[in-house]
Amino acid sequence: MDEIIKKIEDYVKIDNALNSTTLSAFWIKDKEFKFLRYNQAMLSLLYPGAKGNDLIGMTDYEYAKKKGLSEEIVERIKTCCSMSDRYILESPRQEAKFFERVCDGERTFWLFTTKSRIPPTSNKETCIGLFGTATLFPNADKIIESNILKLEKLSDSCYVMEE
Repeated sequence: MDEIIKKIEDYVKIDNALNSTTLSAFWIKDKEFKFLRYNQAMLSLLYPGAKGNDLIGMTDYEYAKKKGLSEEIVERIKTCCSMSDRYILESPRQEAKFFERVCDGERTFWLFTTKSRIPPTSNKETCIGLFGTATLFPNADKIIESNILKLEKLSDSCYVMEE
């Protein structure tokens, strides 16, 4: 367990550096997709109205449910977020880039998201969590429709860029 805490602390150092130098949203989640750390840009972009540690220890959809969003939106958040999170944890890839459509009941928008596995501390684990960044991508629907990029459709709301 101490090795896992050490590895997460290493990512927290990266997190602190990024928090003061980037406008991109970023976060660290554990293997159950629960937030461990994130920056203010992530809250502003994805969870307006959330403050400080509101999401720590929760998944995206647990927070959406707590916030009182409709079951349809909670289910969409659960499907899209857990699908891309699970993809990176179960894939042989260490990192993947996604286009994810977000709908929180008031807004619908596209994100360009990069998710990476946090490497294991021993041979017994495949990884201990994931690190993600996201930026708004207003014209993602046009890029997806144009087939300019090689994309694998995970759902109507989530596409992963093929290697």
